[in-house]
Amino acid sequence: IAYQRDEVATSVRLREFGRPIISIPVGGRFAWWLESQSEDAIKNWGLEVIKDLFGYEVTKDIVAFKQSAWGFDQWIKGAYSSQRPGTVGSRKTLMEPIHDCIWFAGEAASEHAFNTAHGAWESGQRAVIASLS
Repeated sequence: IAYQRDEVATSVRLREFGRPIISIPVGGRFAWWLESQSEDAIKNWGLEVIKDLFGYEVTKDIVAFKQSAWGFDQWIKGAYSSQRPGTVGSRKTLMEPIHDCIWFAGEAASEHAFNTAHGAWESGQRAVIASLS
């Protein structure tokens, strides 16, 4: 579900992977700001989004709240891959080894599962197998 309030735009994902969850990913400057807030403030923001879309009553059925903080993760640092329009071949180019000694992996190095954790995992497996042969 597309959602926008003031200058913040996001999507609200329902039942991802068939599980009874609601996911509200954010990015850009707002994500950096929100991530620097307290856990309660982040939770309250998420609940406000849910109330805006579905009404106050639905929040009584929420049994848990989890958040991620990729911006402050020492390995991820808020990274997220994307490609510019018109550069469809760039992922395939990124997947090519350099001098058969450097292989790239990650969510950007997948032609079919880009921008996903499983795409990163699969590209890592591909790179390891290729580096061993």
